[in-house]
Amino acid sequence: MTAVADLTGGQGAEVVLDFVAEQGAENDGFAMTRRAGSYFVIGYGGTVTIPTLDIISTERNIIGNIVGTYNDLAELMVLAQAGKVTLYLARDGTGRVVGAAFETVAPDGYSGNIYILVGMDRDGRVHAIRVTNHHETPGLGDGIVKNHKWVNSFAGKGLTGTRWAVKKDGGDFDQFTGATISPRAVVKAVKKALEFYQRHEAQIAAADHPTEGGA
Repeated sequence: MTAVADLTGGQGAEVVLDFVAEQGAENDGFAMTRRAGSYFVIGYGGTVTIPTLDIISTERNIIGNIVGTYNDLAELMVLAQAGKVTLYLARDGTGRVVGAAFETVAPDGYSGNIYILVGMDRDGRVHAIRVTNHHETPGLGDGIVKNHKWVNSFAGKGLTGTRWAVKKDGGDFDQFTGATISPRAVVKAVKKALEFYQRHEAQIAAADHPTEGGA
């Protein structure tokens, strides 16, 4: 939730799609939603328990929704239950989707899971990435957070025209001196997030909710 707050200037996301909806995700999802925003419940298994005053005073919407085909939902549910992806959408003033953010997990870090928030534009190019949690070696693998030049090197890159690997493996991304596993894991995870977006682009675009008079 801290990463979402940082990305939105503390306001929260205008739209949150909760593909998990259990084990506390239902509470986090609503908490991530900004005032007058919408929290879409797509997963199942948990219980939404929110004081009515919190809903009324902040004018937030709670909406049950299924996006895409049954197979699309099944894939999203498997990924979400495995803790591999969480999706947030960004909209413009007319209600159209202009970007998305995925919280994904690189399971092959040097010291375990690396949790990454990947923001992208509607064309499927990276806007920014942020590592939200990790246990990589201080002074080596933690460059995935502290090496700002490396972190910012993802901006503007898409699936086409980019070799999604570290340079040691023939790719476009630097590895760190004495640490290759950590950046390799992040690069791989970001690529998978872009591939996921590409596969579900039609369903994400279908989430547009233009306001009256929108262009």
